[in-house]
Amino acid sequence: MGRFDGFTYSPTGNLYVPQDPEYTKLALDELVEESGVDYLLCCQVVQADTEGGRIRRLTCADDAGLFTVEAEVYVDASGEANLSAMAGAPVEFHCDQSGCLVFRMGNVRHGMDYSPARIKAAVEQAIADGMTGFSASYGTVCRAQDTDDYTVNIISMQIPGLDAATQTKYEMEGRRQVHLYAEAFRRYLPGFENAYLIYSGPRMGYRESRRIAGEYQLCREDVKTSRKYPDTGIARGGWGAELHLGSEDVVFGEERGAKYFDIPLPCLRPKGMKNLWCGGRIISADLIAASSIRVMATGFATGQAAGVAAALSTGRGDYDTAAIRAELER
Repeated sequence: MGRFDGFTYSPTGNLYVPQDPEYTKLALDELVEESGVDYLLCCQVVQADTEGGRIRRLTCADDAGLFTVEAEVYVDASGEANLSAMAGAPVEFHCDQSGCLVFRMGNVRHGMDYSPARIKAAVEQAIADGMTGFSASYGTVCRAQDTDDYTVNIISMQIPGLDAATQTKYEMEGRRQVHLYAEAFRRYLPGFENAYLIYSGPRMGYRESRRIAGEYQLCREDVKTSRKYPDTGIARGGWGAELHLGSEDVVFGEERGAKYFDIPLPCLRPKGMKNLWCGGRIISADLIAASSIRVMATGFATGQAAGVAAALSTGRGDYDTAAIRAELER
C-alpha cells in the first residue's frame, strides 16, 4: 500500500517500523479475506464448555444475541488468557508490571528534543509549578509517519484485576491523565506549544495479566543464557527483559544484543488441555521471560506457531512437534 518508508529509531534507541493505524487495519482486513478465514468483529466469547480436558463448544455474544461455535481445536490469543480461564485451564494472574493508556497529539513541531530526559524535565517543571495527578515522569513520544502527530506513552498504572469495575476505574483515570499530560506538554515541552489532543487509546494497555501454566514454563535462565531448544523450539525471542515495575525508568533485567533464545512448543499448551493452544503474551513464562516475550514481534511468532499447531493437531489425540517445526520453517 506504499505505507512503509523503512525502519527508524525511537527516542530510546530502539529500531522500529512507524505504523499508520488506518492502513494497518485495512491491510489486516484484506489479509483475512484472502485467507478465507471466517472473521467476526463485534463478538465476544462468554462461555466455554469443557469435558475431559477438551473444549467442546464456545458460547458467543453479539448484538443479536447468543450463538455457539464448535471446533476440534482452539487457539487463545486474547492477551488476557480469557478462553483458557473459561475452559478451566490452569492460569495465573499477574500485575507486577504497569499498564498504560497511550494518546496522540497533533500540530507538534518536528525536530525538537523529545528525548525521555526532556520529557521528564517538562513533567517535573509542571509539578514544581503546582500541577498534580501525574502517574509518571518517564515516557516516550514517537512521530507518526508523514505527519506532525506524535504518539505519547507515559501514563503508568498497575491494574489489579480484569473485572469491569476495576477496568472502568483505571480507564477513566487514564483519560483524566491524558488531558493533564497534554496540558503540561503544551506549557513546558518546547515544540508542543500549539499541539492539540487527537485521541486516546480505545482501552488501557496491559503489559501482563493472566498467563497459562503450560507444559513447560519459559524462565529467566532461558532468556539470560540464550538457551536453544533444537527439538522443540518454534519461535525465537530476541528482546531483553523489559520490566515496567514502577512509574519511572524502565529496567532491562537481562542483557540485550544480538543473542536470541528459543521458545519451546510446550510453553504454548496449558497443562491438562488436549485441544487448546495459546499465543502471544499469555504463554507459560515467569516474570523475567514474560517481560521479553510479550513484545509484538515475538507475539506474532508464537501466534503463528499456535495456529500451525492447532491446524496440524486437528483430528489427532496428540501433536507432532517435528511436523509443526517443519511447517514453520517452510
